[in-house]
Amino acid sequence: MKNFVVTLLLSFIFQTFVFSQTDSTLEFIHENVLFPLIQVSLQNDSSKLIAVIKNGTSSELKNGMTGFIFKGINDTLNMKTTDTLGKTTITECSANYATIQIVKTTNTIITNADIASFFIDFTAPEYRSVLFDLVVKGIDLINISGQKIIDITNATKANSVVSEKIILDSLLIELKIVADTLVGKVENVQITNGIFSGKQLSDALKISTTGNIKSFLRYMVVMSNQYKAKSWRFAEVYSSWLINGAPITYIDLKESLQNAKNDSEFNFIMQTYKSDFNDNTILQLNQDAIYLANCGDLNEAYKLNELAIKCSSELSLNISKADGLKIKGEIAAKETNTNLAAKCFNDAMAIYQSLNDEMNIARLHNRLGFIFSENDEFAKADDEYARAETSFKKIMINDSTDVPLFLLTQNTFCIGDNFYRQKNYATSLEKYNQALSLIENKTSKDAKNIIESVYSRLSIIYNDMGETDKSEEYYKKMLDIENNLQH
Repeated sequence: MKNFVVTLLLSFIFQTFVFSQTDSTLEFIHENVLFPLIQVSLQNDSSKLIAVIKNGTSSELKNGMTGFIFKGINDTLNMKTTDTLGKTTITECSANYATIQIVKTTNTIITNADIASFFIDFTAPEYRSVLFDLVVKGIDLINISGQKIIDITNATKANSVVSEKIILDSLLIELKIVADTLVGKVENVQITNGIFSGKQLSDALKISTTGNIKSFLRYMVVMSNQYKAKSWRFAEVYSSWLINGAPITYIDLKESLQNAKNDSEFNFIMQTYKSDFNDNTILQLNQDAIYLANCGDLNEAYKLNELAIKCSSELSLNISKADGLKIKGEIAAKETNTNLAAKCFNDAMAIYQSLNDEMNIARLHNRLGFIFSENDEFAKADDEYARAETSFKKIMINDSTDVPLFLLTQNTFCIGDNFYRQKNYATSLEKYNQALSLIENKTSKDAKNIIESVYSRLSIIYNDMGETDKSEEYYKKMLDIENNLQH
């Protein structure tokens, strides 16, 4: 391996790796700080490279710090240490320059387009501003006077609502100044799409709000791979964003739809941002709804889920609508609203049936069976489990994988549970043993997990029947599988 000496360009690029590292008094965020290498050239010793660059501050970097070298064209949001070109150590760090020693771990040539990274701790902010995230993602914005809007030396100071507002207000003034200079010039084009469609660029700049600016900055952060490691004049890049239809992030799109005052405004937003809207947007809405439900905030979970269902209907995305109804049923189940859960599952099932989606139909019959059983509606549960069994067996005709077999086994196990809840031990034992017979010859981890659950139930039911020897036998079998799974 060759040794290299290079200098780091200290226009900072960051990537958050770990949060909430604490000592006795402070909470920190652990950032992977990235530095582009520039002007890399050979030293007299042909095994070394050197680059002289300007250092913005020396307070974060220290001599002896170790890090990694990454290919500059990589998506820095997904960099892993397994993707490194080499390892590096800081050998000299002054107010203006930093020099590092590199040990290559691949045969790839290291150039001034590549990046060095070092982990640095920062005090965790109570409020994380989008301006701080600009620095985190290595986006360098310049104002009309040629000065940086924010950099590493004042990034953490912007992490307050007041500080953020002051900077955003100054940017808003800058846009109005630039708007006046565009009047009567060829650059003052008409915007053809987005929320400012039909307006001249100068007019769009004049009526822009700090909310629009914040949406733009969030867009830059999300799309940081397009903007990182470069300097951008704010007014110019904001104007380009307007001309391109002012595309927005998922967060802004969600907030816009949530804040729509009526159906007319809702439809306008859907139409305006149709290029930003897709199945993934609806999927994210539903995922957020699930997260809120798991956190116990069922009201907000319902609101987001309803929004996802409404968007699916507007866009005629039947699968997404069915998925949304299924999730609404799960939210209802969390608050033991059996009637609503059953209605949502049945509405979803009707859509899946129209799409010949046998797997989702079978799964929903199984879920309905479980919900009815939990609500002591045993006859309804047995009926739903029977329907699920029929569907899973139908799927198995054309699907030879273990997936439908395992689902059929779990469904049979659930039927056993349904009879156990009724203290019908004989039928319950029959179903548990039937479930066991379906997969007892399977050796996969998934199969073992199911078998372990069956053994656990058999141990419990024999204990309830007073047959302690058999109960102990199955308990030991359960422990054997549990121990094997852990090794």
